[in-house]
Amino acid sequence: MSKRFLVTGAGGFVGSHVVDQLLKNPQYEVIGTIRSDNDWVTARRNKKRLNLVRFDMTDREAVEQLFKKWATKDTIVIHTAGLISIENRIKPVVYETNVRGTQNIIDACIKFKVKRLVYTSSVHAMKEAEKGQTMKEAHKFHPDWVVGGYAKSKAIATQNMVNARKTGLDVVIVFPSGITGPGEYGDGNFKQVMLDYLNGDMITYLAGGYNFVDVRDVADGTIAAAITPKAKNQNYLLTNQFLEIKKLIELLDQIYPDRQRKLSKMPRWLAYIVADLSELWSKLRGVPPTFTRYAVHVLNSNGEFDYTKAKNELDYHPRPITKTIREAVAWYEKVGLLK
Repeated sequence: MSKRFLVTGAGGFVGSHVVDQLLKNPQYEVIGTIRSDNDWVTARRNKKRLNLVRFDMTDREAVEQLFKKWATKDTIVIHTAGLISIENRIKPVVYETNVRGTQNIIDACIKFKVKRLVYTSSVHAMKEAEKGQTMKEAHKFHPDWVVGGYAKSKAIATQNMVNARKTGLDVVIVFPSGITGPGEYGDGNFKQVMLDYLNGDMITYLAGGYNFVDVRDVADGTIAAAITPKAKNQNYLLTNQFLEIKKLIELLDQIYPDRQRKLSKMPRWLAYIVADLSELWSKLRGVPPTFTRYAVHVLNSNGEFDYTKAKNELDYHPRPITKTIREAVAWYEKVGLLK
């Protein structure tokens, strides 16, 4: 008998990799949800054991209809869908998707008594420890404890997931750090940093860095969280290692020495001024900002995480981040993103 997985956000960076990894097992059947404006369906529609459904998770009735058709007591739901934002406040569309939409998924899982719900949260939902301290899995979350609209929305949704355990629903929560790697068709911030440098569009770099992880490792860890009996109602960090932006540039220079050039480092105080001006300019033009105070904060926040629990219980072993960067930029070149 095949095992059924319902994966929300199957057209997203993490969700698409989760689906691809699941389909490698001939015993798995996958129901993948995508937004109505996502063309990911074109490339995946002929895959066996995959049913793709266009729907809006903020539409409560649509969520109920989806679960009514596909969910059983043996179904495992993997909820990867969500919106990322680098703005300081919670944009209404981000709240509607990340909080209300996620609550619709929770309520449907409870109503239809699914076997397990795995939620892709974020390390940004966790209260940050002081610099020098290594962070482990958190168990309580609050929007006032974190910085940035995206982080606040994920903190609210993650606490709602924790609360849902009281109903008897088996909820496993995974917390990835900065996700990167090949196959990213969206507008990822870290991806854009690499492309800006390689394409000659970067004139300065910001001091700092963050903990980055390969999307394929996140997908593997998420699936392990879904199928491991011991993972019931557990939280897992799916992180890897801290990488300074300076070290990233040095690595890119090794990969593409012909694109190498010397950049000046922007001090943090100046970065905050530039961020304020960037946000003001974006607001005047009516477009989303590409550089914000939140972005500056993230690159200067504590990026040290301990994924020992996932290593011991989920057999989680992330690949070296330098290998990930090499494979990511090779993919950028392959799909024509490099000038």
